Amino acid sequence: MSIFYKIMPRTRCKKGTRKNAAGECVDIAILEQEKALRRTQKAANATQKKTKTKTKTKIKTVPNLVKEQKEKVLTPILEEDENATIVSKQPSLEEGEIRSTKKSATPRTIFAKKYFDQPVMLLNEYNGEPWILFQVSFKTPDQFTNYANLSANPKIDCAYQSLFSMGLRDVETAKKDSIIVNEKGTKGVYVTDQTNYLTSAFQLNPNQIKYVDSGEINMANGVADTKEVQKQLDALFKEKLKDNHVTMFHITFWKYGKEQFSHAMVAYKYKNRVHYFDPQQKGVKNEKHVKSKTLAHIIKYSGNNYLSRFGYFMVAEMPEPIPPSNITCELPYVG
Repeated sequence: MSIFYKIMPRTRCKKGTRKNAAGECVDIAILEQEKALRRTQKAANATQKKTKTKTKTKIKTVPNLVKEQKEKVLTPILEEDENATIVSKQPSLEEGEIRSTKKSATPRTIFAKKYFDQPVMLLNEYNGEPWILFQVSFKTPDQFTNYANLSANPKIDCAYQSLFSMGLRDVETAKKDSIIVNEKGTKGVYVTDQTNYLTSAFQLNPNQIKYVDSGEINMANGVADTKEVQKQLDALFKEKLKDNHVTMFHITFWKYGKEQFSHAMVAYKYKNRVHYFDPQQKGVKNEKHVKSKTLAHIIKYSGNNYLSRFGYFMVAEMPEPIPPSNITCELPYVG
């Protein structure tokens, strides 16, 4: 079976026109405008597609960057202060946002800022005596009841603790001192080095400060006379310690009746009453054993039951009270 197609005559467009895709004769200028518009649209579509591809690739890499930065920022910082903490901000994270960190102030820093915003003053004269008990001012007894211990596990840092509690050791320096001496020290700090430190801290001449040692105080049978030591210390501070002033002193005792040790602590007078305070024990033992008013109470609960001697610092009379000029200078320990 044959099929015949009828051939239609070819239509020609007029001059200045041309057929479009639909076979219609359209002005050439209009066709060129449409062609240019299609090229522009095509280019715009290609650019948009390229931008989307780049954005998608970037978004895929951001979480990895966030993870890496979080791990880097939140890695614990090894410091000398075992109580230091790292606090991170906790708002919800958007894509690409990095969690920030901030180190909180330690209890010791808070304590120092609260009670030592003004320097303490070394007493210059008392009762007209040429030599007076070494003592500095304090503004409130809360300074001792609210004391912040330098260490969670104090061992032989009593000299540093006592100086810090009196406002005579910089907080950052004291924290480092405490950690190092507790880890590497063997006998704490020699009295000679403590004397040299106080001399430097107040820029005194060596002949303006001295250390007084009571010598051995024993009963007739040669055993350490603890009650007599306490009696003499009570009398000393009652007479020579001025109201609203604090001093550092040392007690020497026999441990288990076999070996002698010395221990630094403080005595302060408030409302004409002498109080004793052992800063090294603050926060470590039961508070009622630490916030003591009598030396006998501290001795009873510290286990130092055989006191044999004591010592304290004295300074020469001066024209006027003076503040410390350097509380970061060297104070070596026995290693």
